[in-house]
Amino acid sequence: MVVVVTLLAVMASMVSPTFRSVSGIEARTEAARLAAEIRALRGHAAVTGNTCRMVFCIEDCNAEEEGDEAPAGTVDQGSNSYWRECATGQVAAEKERSRNGERVVEPPRRETGSEESRALRAELASKSAFGDGQSATGRRKLSGLRIASIWTAHQEAPYTKGTAYLYFRPSGTTESASIVLQPEGAAPDDGYTLQVSPLSGKVSVLRGALEPDAVRDGEEEE
Repeated sequence: MVVVVTLLAVMASMVSPTFRSVSGIEARTEAARLAAEIRALRGHAAVTGNTCRMVFCIEDCNAEEEGDEAPAGTVDQGSNSYWRECATGQVAAEKERSRNGERVVEPPRRETGSEESRALRAELASKSAFGDGQSATGRRKLSGLRIASIWTAHQEAPYTKGTAYLYFRPSGTTESASIVLQPEGAAPDDGYTLQVSPLSGKVSVLRGALEPDAVRDGEEEE
């Protein structure tokens, strides 16, 4: 019995690393898939001449600004999911202040000009805004990974819950961004960081959960 128990212990120690390596490959593949979809959306925005954005539901997305109930007509937004939306023409990404996922948009600037000019600007803005009738496609849930945090250039701080947006402009540029993905139960510094370069659109998949400052400092190193 002692020999049998010893053999089983040795076999278990040999099999366990194999399972971990398979899990690591799957996580890396999932992170690379998201990086590829980010690059594809940048190309789509440039080709169509539209402003597009990748929408990330980290957690508690529906109740973020509307209380406990989701807005009428919206789909259930599961945690750790993402999808893409496009709007006609150039759409500005408004600066957001964040407190752990609570989105606070800065108040709009005071409108000037005649009533007719203000009405015309409002009409053009409504046609270019993201909303009903615009393209929202490809909602996908991450497999084997969770969204730990997201920082993009129009945010003041990383989001760890709620909804985050990554914008792509018709000119082919995007925002600087840091997206941290982690396996469930991973150590705080484990996982992958997707680093998005604003000018080239390059998306690097870096090992480890990196802070946004570290990502921005090393942006031009690769």
